[in-house]
Amino acid sequence: AVIKNLNIINMYIESDKNIGGICGYCINSTISDCIVHGTIVTNKSISGGIAGYSLSQKGKSQIKNCFSSVIMNNSNTSGGITGINSSLQGGIAEITGCCSVSEISGTIVGGITGISNNSALIKNCCYLDYNDSLEAVGQTSGINEDIIEVSDFNKLADTEFYGLLTRLNALLLNKNSEITTENTTITTVPHEETTLLTTPLTNFDTTTAPMTITTTETTVPAYTTLPPDTTNITEISV
Repeated sequence: AVIKNLNIINMYIESDKNIGGICGYCINSTISDCIVHGTIVTNKSISGGIAGYSLSQKGKSQIKNCFSSVIMNNSNTSGGITGINSSLQGGIAEITGCCSVSEISGTIVGGITGISNNSALIKNCCYLDYNDSLEAVGQTSGINEDIIEVSDFNKLADTEFYGLLTRLNALLLNKNSEITTENTTITTVPHEETTLLTTPLTNFDTTTAPMTITTTETTVPAYTTLPPDTTNITEISV
């Protein structure tokens, strides 16, 4: 499967299954250029800002150029990008060029991923550590290269990931409007008192969960739980 250019804003997902902002479980898949913002709640399983469980098995699994800003309440394994990033039977599992500014809880947690194993690769990524207590990977036997830890939002301006934060803030600002460009439609829904990402995520109002999606080529997993008042979802099977 290929999922690209998908932005999910102000989501709320609650489940006892593997859960992620884009998908709960993916195998030999590519997720690229996506932004996820909102809240994930689970007490029994694996959660990630982008994908719950990313697995390569005799193939290649990639998550690249993605950005997550998620409040993640979990008593199990969780990470800013994935809960678990794993390769089996000679597969190649990669997380590259991604950034997370998420608040994460769980038994095994990481700013990028909770668990990375079997030579899975994490490279050129960035995460925000609010309390100076978060490692990039909670538990790893994989390969970790060029990972940046920042302690506050201002320091993101000194990294190559600042553009992703700027894109998210632009989406949060763009209320009650629709912009169409070549191959891309941005449709937004009302959200009172939208807050930009300049303060910790716990200050956000999570009682409502409208959603904004930008897509040029998208497959949305049917099992992903979405808020009841979502609108303008484009599905294109690939």
